[in-house]
Amino acid sequence: PQPTLVPFLAAGFNFASGKRVREVPYDAHSLFLFDGEETSLAVRAWTHGYDFYHPDRDVVSHLYIPNKSPLRPVFWTEDWASRSRIQFWTMLRVNYLLGLHGLLDYWVNASLLDLRDARKYGLGTRRRA
Repeated sequence: PQPTLVPFLAAGFNFASGKRVREVPYDAHSLFLFDGEETSLAVRAWTHGYDFYHPDRDVVSHLYIPNKSPLRPVFWTEDWASRSRIQFWTMLRVNYLLGLHGLLDYWVNASLLDLRDARKYGLGTRRRA
């Protein structure tokens, strides 16, 4: 059996060489991002020339616990009023870094975005997104 080449990356089941981690690190300026984190990392890694594979069989599982459970602390349970604003601007940042600003967020002046380390956390040049 061989692993299967796939188009998506799973953050909870993601193994890579140290080289990939150095070339395509998690974005330290993308705070409180949940929906979009895996997509951002996958697109960036893909454009840097990395492929993704899944094993030919299930080897781990993930227990999803309801949001209100004390067994599942999540960042959106505390101070979400201020954190949601940060997450909104984080999503705008990610869209910009992925080249989607003009398509999705054209109504926001790009000069208002946090673009620190944009080259480090932006798209690669080996493949087109």
